[in-house]
Amino acid sequence: MEIKNILIKSSVLVVFFSLIVLSGIFAWTDAPSTPPELNTDPPINVGDATQYKLGTFGAGNGTGYGLVSLAAFAVVDPATLMPYTNIDLVGNIETEGTITVAGDILPESDVTSDLGTWDNQWANMYAETIYFNKGNFNILDPTYQIEGTKYATYVSDMTGLKAETVGELEFTGNEIVINLSKQKKGSDLWLFYNIVKKDTIIPFVSSQSPVGLYGYIDGENFIIKTISEYSGNVKLSYRLIGERIDNTATNNLSDNQNISTFINVDEIK
Repeated sequence: MEIKNILIKSSVLVVFFSLIVLSGIFAWTDAPSTPPELNTDPPINVGDATQYKLGTFGAGNGTGYGLVSLAAFAVVDPATLMPYTNIDLVGNIETEGTITVAGDILPESDVTSDLGTWDNQWANMYAETIYFNKGNFNILDPTYQIEGTKYATYVSDMTGLKAETVGELEFTGNEIVINLSKQKKGSDLWLFYNIVKKDTIIPFVSSQSPVGLYGYIDGENFIIKTISEYSGNVKLSYRLIGERIDNTATNNLSDNQNISTFINVDEIK
């Protein structure tokens, strides 16, 4: 009988102390609060207090969206509250707010990324630099604010993978010869000549003086001549266009015929 009483009392004590321990656990997992004894970090929970995960954060199981945000999204340094330089993301982010990155966004080179439209994926995305192997856009539109009003610029299209440069020149006489290979390193003409296929350069010249001009490429030289004899000072503007040196495309077909962002000409015309 005495042994039975001892077992009963021992069981009661075990249950009692177990309840105390469990109550301590549940007390700090239910809401944002400091854990008992300060022996561990507070857990991530559904409360409205700001919390930080110092280690790697994973979300999702590889299907669907890995992270969904209905408000502005930024990855910040808890110490400074400033955005981290980089976000390393394997899965997807869906947000109806703003994504802010202090540094660069660099998609993997072997992965196709579709930023989609405002109503299905992104509202605004701000980054110092975004790197793409290839970007597909309906409109590439740098926006300028002038006297408090924002203006669209609608960057124009150019078929094929080409580069161009423009500038102004002055010379006296009836001819000027510009050796494109000997231009100042880093200048517009030097850079243009080094990034295009040399045999594809097409020159355009426009006289700003009372004399007709024509221009052509002869080897490394960009030659401009007056149509008639002229002894005054000749001022002109020029434009050079060439196929980019890295272009290997043999046609203008999109390499992704299943892309979801495109301009449907068949419906417009």
